[in-house]
Amino acid sequence: MTAFTNRLVTILPGFGTCQQNDANQLSNNTSLSGTSQQTTSLTGITPTISRGYFRMRVSTGGGTSPTLSDVIVQVTDGTTTTTVYVFHPNTALALSANIQFDVTIPLLVDINISQVNVLTTMGGTSPTSKLDMEIAGAI
Repeated sequence: MTAFTNRLVTILPGFGTCQQNDANQLSNNTSLSGTSQQTTSLTGITPTISRGYFRMRVSTGGGTSPTLSDVIVQVTDGTTTTTVYVFHPNTALALSANIQFDVTIPLLVDINISQVNVLTTMGGTSPTSKLDMEIAGAI
């Protein structure tokens, strides 16, 4: 499964007026592979965001016994970096074509977010997966 069917903008009414720019606030079907920590980013977010939601999904696990062992989500304005989410389970999450990791994170930070970094670490033998992510700001 790739690309989001239900987008963040559908839950933003009431939290603020939503602004959406898929050119720099949406990334679908990014390939992840290997067991080293990988950083995937949404860059050049304009207008900048200080409140809203971030959503990410890791899916379509491949290789031998692929797992997701660590996720860190950081936001930055280019000067200050703030960690807004950490997932580090005692037992890594098994991934497959039918098992995925999907999380939506509410955001309210004291910086103007221009970039989101997602740091992922997988386990298994030659693991692969896909990463989808999006940010939607309430302005």
